[in-house]
Amino acid sequence: MPLYDFKCRECGHEFEELSKVEDKDSVPCKECSGKCDTLITTRGKDWFKEGWWDDFDVKPIYVSSKSQLRELCKKYEVYARCLD
Repeated sequence: MPLYDFKCRECGHEFEELSKVEDKDSVPCKECSGKCDTLITTRGKDWFKEGWWDDFDVKPIYVSSKSQLRELCKKYEVYARCLD
């Protein structure tokens, strides 16, 4: 279960709690039992290091066969999951 940051809409209380992904929108406030919003936060300014995007390709890669897909996955050290 992930750890989420919450802020109460009614009293403003902020807290952390472990919650299932599907239950994160129904966590009550620990102070007043009010509705809470899930906060999107970073844990410090170094969450993404400068230049983290340098290894990303700008152009998409088009694949025409499963064997080509296997070769590209091996080359880029990634895996693919077929959706069909």
